[in-house]
Amino acid sequence: MKTFQFLLRALFSFIVLACSQQTEENKQITQAALSVELVDSIQFNMLANPILTDISPEANHVLFYDWASGSCLIFNIDGEPISVIENKKGLPDDPGFFVEMPAFFNDTCININGGRGFFLYNLGGENLTYLKNPEPSKMILMAYQGKGARRVPNIKDNVMLVKAFRDNNSYKGEEVYYEKYKALEVVNFTEGTIKNIIPFDSASMFKNGKAYIDSDFLPAFNTNKKHILIAHGADPRLFIYHYDAHFNLSLDSIIPLPVEEHYPMEGAEMKTVSKGTSSLNTTSTAVRDIQFTSSHILINYYSGFPDKMWDNLKGKEGDERSAAFQRIKDQYYEKILIFDKNDYSFLGQVELPSYVQRMGFVAKDSLIWGQKDLRKLDIEEDFVTLYRFRLQ
Repeated sequence: MKTFQFLLRALFSFIVLACSQQTEENKQITQAALSVELVDSIQFNMLANPILTDISPEANHVLFYDWASGSCLIFNIDGEPISVIENKKGLPDDPGFFVEMPAFFNDTCININGGRGFFLYNLGGENLTYLKNPEPSKMILMAYQGKGARRVPNIKDNVMLVKAFRDNNSYKGEEVYYEKYKALEVVNFTEGTIKNIIPFDSASMFKNGKAYIDSDFLPAFNTNKKHILIAHGADPRLFIYHYDAHFNLSLDSIIPLPVEEHYPMEGAEMKTVSKGTSSLNTTSTAVRDIQFTSSHILINYYSGFPDKMWDNLKGKEGDERSAAFQRIKDQYYEKILIFDKNDYSFLGQVELPSYVQRMGFVAKDSLIWGQKDLRKLDIEEDFVTLYRFRLQ
């Protein structure tokens, strides 16, 4: 199965915002007892598609990332450009290769986590503080809307959770790697400390003596005032941990996710994995992200697809093979599992419309933000469209 890094290319000019109600698209998409309803759309004038990465806590700023220039693009909710944080390659405050998508730390600064460490910048691009990565290693990035670091609420210090990339003097071709593995880092900018937390549990599929690639167990996580919620990639279970002010954790519960389709990988023989390698497979089953609206938990889940679908690619080359592969991916797309934010009860499953990119979303307050998929619609536009939906 082919593994690859999922990188988007975009180019930024300047941006103008215009809101409009849709006609054909302004309808409910219903599944089970829940639905998402289109509220409005926002158009940003650009030469090509950037990636939407985050909405500020007060929903008054929008953050994009431009792979072509390596810049973060920040705008207010009226579409006026606020600033461009330029690529800092070679500068003292260069974060290095990104390991997560840029995200708002609060309404006045963003965080960028890279191979050199964890950085905070104000909206003008000035570096406010940073902490060095405790164990630099070969890193990967899955470019995914909304999948960035999480600011920890209810803690007086400036604390965020980020995914960890420690090798712990091992590698993925050794069983000890999975014994030592911990998924997240607690980055405390106030105290200048970093703490590694959340190992695989004893029943984890990743402790079966097989080797796995990074995307197989890439964590999806979020946090509220009492709990850290986390799922380990292809493992279809939601772990809920209680944390205290010092981030001592206790496991509250494990919730099996009610997925309709699940095509897990079996892992590889340890001896087939080379030391120092990292890779992604964007077609394998995974819990991709966990986000919150004001009253719901949204778990973005991708089932993967059965091995027999690869038969459709036999004998095809070049553009024909790429088109056939894309048709398979379009058939097996992401679903959103909805849970109650207070008691964690499962409420149902929804899908975003087919004209929205299947590469994540950003949830903020009562709204879900998604980006228009020009490839799927087979059109070209000189602007980027963001849709805002409400869960009903």
